[in-house]
Amino acid sequence: MANDSDYRANQAEAQRQWRSRNKDYWKKYRRTNWAYTERNRMGQRERNRRRRSGAGIAKMDELKGKALIPSGRYRLVPLFDAGIAKMDELIVELGVISRGCGVEV
Repeated sequence: MANDSDYRANQAEAQRQWRSRNKDYWKKYRRTNWAYTERNRMGQRERNRRRRSGAGIAKMDELKGKALIPSGRYRLVPLFDAGIAKMDELIVELGVISRGCGVEV
């Protein structure tokens, strides 16, 4: 379904036709499910408030005063076996993607 452009086009057309036949569906739904609608409105207000305040969003100056790991090749070894990862080590390469953010590298 993800790779079939004809399927996606047919689904989009079917949805468009359904919406044109059921223009008042969402208005009626909100009227008959007012508790859900109000809960959703309150949740959206909270999400908007958090988004505006920047809470949980990393800022460009977040690393000021903290040691930045320099670019290079590192060996990662699990500290304990959590039953998920194998005990094999991994070789990874870390690189700086962006410079000039006020952080000395």
